[in-house]
Amino acid sequence: MLSNLFLLLLLASAPSQASDSQFSFIQKGNAAPFTGTLFNPDATAELLANSKFLKEEYDLKLGFELQKQENQFSLYMEQIDITLNTAREKFETTIRIKNTEIEQLNKIIAKKPGSNTLLLGIIGGFAVGVAATVGITYAVNK
Repeated sequence: MLSNLFLLLLLASAPSQASDSQFSFIQKGNAAPFTGTLFNPDATAELLANSKFLKEEYDLKLGFELQKQENQFSLYMEQIDITLNTAREKFETTIRIKNTEIEQLNKIIAKKPGSNTLLLGIIGGFAVGVAATVGITYAVNK
């Protein structure tokens, strides 16, 4: 595990170096032609394999996160559609109820007598008042 961490740090820092890369094969017991880190063939293979697996791991994590965000977005859009449809149904129901009420009120208005009703009511009230006054006066005088 520690070697994996070391290799990861080495890989991460390698692109940030400004010096030219050097490479040399040396045999056991020979002096290295420059100061550096020596890897045996197994460590080199592990280093190359780890970089490949790190990229694949990153691609998998990226794919997972993208799929997760897509699913969250789809869920959010479904919730918005449900809210919109519910509001639309409520609006249509309210309009239908109001239209029914307007039709009923129009029918009630159509059944009422004409505008002469007020005039006839005033004349009728006056006539009843006059008749009552004449009747009372006649009854008192007799």
